[in-house]
Amino acid sequence: MNIFRFGIALALSLATTTMAATPNRIGPVTQYGQLQADKNASNQGRIYGSCKDYNKQSGNAVKVRGMSLYWSLLKDATDKYYTEQAIDAMVSEMNIEVIRFAMGTASDWGNKGYDSDPYTQESLLKTVVEAAIKNDIYVIIDWHSHTAHTETQLAKKFFKKMAQTYGGYNNVIFEIYNEPAKTCHTATGADDECEKSNEFVTWSTVKSYAEEVIPVIREYSDNLIVVGTPSWSADLSGAAQSPLTGYSNIAYTFHYYGSTHTVSNQGNSAANAIKRGLSVFVTEWGVCEASGNGSINNEENTKWQNWMNTYELSAANWSASQVNEACAAFTQDDQGKGSLMNETYYTTSGSMVKGYLSSNPTSYSECESGYEVPEYIPDTPTIPQDAEDGSDIIDDLEDGDNFPYTPGEWIAYTDNTSKDDDGNSPNSTIGNSSKTVKGQIAYDITFPNLNESNYVAGLQDIKLVKGDYMYDPYVTLALNLNKDDGYDLSSCTAIKYEYKGAAHNFKAVMAGDFDGKLTEYNNHHTKVNASGTWTTAVIDWGDLYQDVGWGKEAELDKTNIGRFSWEVKDKTYNYLFVDNIRCNGTKIERPASSASTDDISSSSGEILLPPTSASSGDINSSSDDVPLPPTSASTGDINSSSDDVPLPPTSASSGDINSSSDDVPLPPTSASSASQQTESSSSTDECSDCETTTIAKAQAARAGYTISRQDNTLCIYSPNGSAFKVEMFDIMGNTVMKTRATGSISLQLNNMLSGTYLVRISGKSGASTIKVNVK
Repeated sequence: MNIFRFGIALALSLATTTMAATPNRIGPVTQYGQLQADKNASNQGRIYGSCKDYNKQSGNAVKVRGMSLYWSLLKDATDKYYTEQAIDAMVSEMNIEVIRFAMGTASDWGNKGYDSDPYTQESLLKTVVEAAIKNDIYVIIDWHSHTAHTETQLAKKFFKKMAQTYGGYNNVIFEIYNEPAKTCHTATGADDECEKSNEFVTWSTVKSYAEEVIPVIREYSDNLIVVGTPSWSADLSGAAQSPLTGYSNIAYTFHYYGSTHTVSNQGNSAANAIKRGLSVFVTEWGVCEASGNGSINNEENTKWQNWMNTYELSAANWSASQVNEACAAFTQDDQGKGSLMNETYYTTSGSMVKGYLSSNPTSYSECESGYEVPEYIPDTPTIPQDAEDGSDIIDDLEDGDNFPYTPGEWIAYTDNTSKDDDGNSPNSTIGNSSKTVKGQIAYDITFPNLNESNYVAGLQDIKLVKGDYMYDPYVTLALNLNKDDGYDLSSCTAIKYEYKGAAHNFKAVMAGDFDGKLTEYNNHHTKVNASGTWTTAVIDWGDLYQDVGWGKEAELDKTNIGRFSWEVKDKTYNYLFVDNIRCNGTKIERPASSASTDDISSSSGEILLPPTSASSGDINSSSDDVPLPPTSASTGDINSSSDDVPLPPTSASSGDINSSSDDVPLPPTSASSASQQTESSSSTDECSDCETTTIAKAQAARAGYTISRQDNTLCIYSPNGSAFKVEMFDIMGNTVMKTRATGSISLQLNNMLSGTYLVRISGKSGASTIKVNVK
């Protein structure tokens, strides 16, 4: 079985043996060590290494040159170049020493960024970081945004996770703001009026943002941090006048494009900042215009290369892609082969950059200070351990019903009631068996003999139908944890479940938010990949996030979780099954298992009794009660006449029920209805067979009822011979029996259909619910 792990590290699949990425050569990271921002003897900003021959004392500054990947939003860029094969080829053919991961933070061009699909972005990042480590080169983790100062909280969450995961590896550089743009710029671009504006985000704004993000990284890592600067990171004057203080190993971003910027203008300004002590990293440069297109100015590009050499600057060229831009390094002539080995696959820009990079070293030596290259093991945090006694299981589904061990129930629903702004609805369907209950469709969610277990929960024959609906269609499997209120999962360290089938959004929905009151349906969720085999998902609370840009932001209250849901919008598989839902670290109060002393078994089935409780007998008040499906009548008052159902006549001799064709067949009782209402002794005598069992092992002490079973006879005794009511429900919530008795009653189960039933016993002393399995 695979394990799909979320948590401090990136989401990824783990095999039964731990997968490790280690350098397959001695490269620049082994030679230089951790990159460190400092000043040279002339008080000019430089970047050094942690290794003895390249530290500040040696006087040998480090400059590493390589490539920047294109925006991670664009599938044409990610499919081919955000791969280990492409990075291997750039190392071997272009001699790169650094690769920049340009993570799109906001959804754009019809694609999802980190704000709406962090899983995909982190998966791409994982691939790039591991490829960099294997090739022993540096990797820049770039928050590729023009409005990062408006995304502070999301950036802090991201960089905390990246620092925890990768902050111990000298390969990694954190670039926290790509290019601060104009004040009118939005996360997805600028309109024509904005393009005419000359009002740029100020250094003061960028500095305030950096002062919030840097401490998050420094909690876990002292690696180099690069901070963006105003005017598309082409203006370092503000940073030179008011640099960040109180932090070490900070460099500043400078970007230039050879056909837009000039050495005599932006170059001189940047040089002044360097001379005032700022360490500068050119995380992006191009031979074309700043738009990514336009002409190539060979003369100015030569000046820029000489300028970078003069100030010993590290740099990454834009862009390692084959998008239709002049600055793209590769052509589209390789017909999708993804190879970089043939010279004809390079654009004019790519050929020029390859020539510039040819001056990079072709061999490296091991750090003289004895620096040890750490072994990189992705996702090393320990998988949370299951409770040996199974007490953290919310539902293992082995009983084959729609009810978990918590006081809730399983449900499924489709998108048919959703409407967009134009009133359009999707029309998705599922193939689960169903029936109509109180005017609504109730789906059976259990499926037998899958995952080497008796039952699993799931959706089958999923058909996602969008129609004219403007959003993605969906179907959902959901587990309501509590009948009315939220369930306290504050002690839960990780949510774990096994699944097979479609990719899905796993959601934790707070009680009170089923109708969107708290989040406007922007529930806390995380994306889980599709799997054609049974896989274990492990989800930390920190992995659950809200989308940016819609809904209402709300803090997830772990003491008030009302529902887990599995939302399917993916067509990879037309099914999704889940099993063995656990919450590690939490003890789930539940009915006793078959191994407990409160179990009564027979060849016909078993009764599972809720644990005893000192609470009152109110079925709705205790967190360990088994819930009752809703009934058409009031259930809150045992003495209310509104929920009484007239009982068909019974026969003391045969137990036959005489009813019309539309009546629900009732299990025959052994005593007449009259004696049940008035005499406890007559019913008690009928229960004598039950008394041969160990009745004491089946005390429903919450309300004082005594319950026992002998084969197909179920006996119920009330405390002090008092009157009580018995109701029985099938797994779809339908009432199959309702009767009253005084003192005791004996119910015959042999005429009932096989399945699981809930039996509710209620009276003046309180209420109790048991689960009865009939085979």
